[in-house]
Amino acid sequence: MLSKISLRLPQERFHFLPFHTDIINPERNESHGDYILSAGKTGRDYDTLLKAVKDLAVKVVIVSDQYHARGLEVSPNASLMVEIPYRDYLKLLRECHFVIVPLQGLVKSTGQVVILEAMGLGKPVIATETVGTVDYIQHGVNGLMVPVGDPEALRAAIEDLLVDKKLYDKLADNGLDTVLKYHTFDAYVKTILRETKMLQENAD
Repeated sequence: MLSKISLRLPQERFHFLPFHTDIINPERNESHGDYILSAGKTGRDYDTLLKAVKDLAVKVVIVSDQYHARGLEVSPNASLMVEIPYRDYLKLLRECHFVIVPLQGLVKSTGQVVILEAMGLGKPVIATETVGTVDYIQHGVNGLMVPVGDPEALRAAIEDLLVDKKLYDKLADNGLDTVLKYHTFDAYVKTILRETKMLQENAD
């Protein structure tokens, strides 16, 4: 049986480096289609998503791979796309209504890539509140958070975003603003350089 090992390292030696978006030119895409997009592989909780949207009058597109999509019982209002090219995923992302990132309660960070890509295109995001999302989403400000494995809470968030245009625009604008301020590739490089310089100065 494995036990927890404490390295007894001081907290000040650890520095959080926020991830960057892969969207080269972040901007809000005002137009959208009639479907919600959910995408990704590791740590996804598509079962909870499908329970949340069952019998809901909205189309849902799920993009994943064969391994992580295995065993999914896709409802009539949902479609599953596997192993599609990245350019096709980006097209779906640009044209979707908003994005859902349902996650399992893992101890490792997952989901941030899709979250930041969605924000970088001005798409509101609903995500599970867990490792990998709490560092990027402020609930009700630049996204919506729901508990792990809670289809009722996820369904309520989806319904809110479908009917509340003011909330939709708020999350879209603030999500994009978050990316432009903190999560461009330039911001990522500057953070690394700043942290590297601090480490060098502390070592001298």
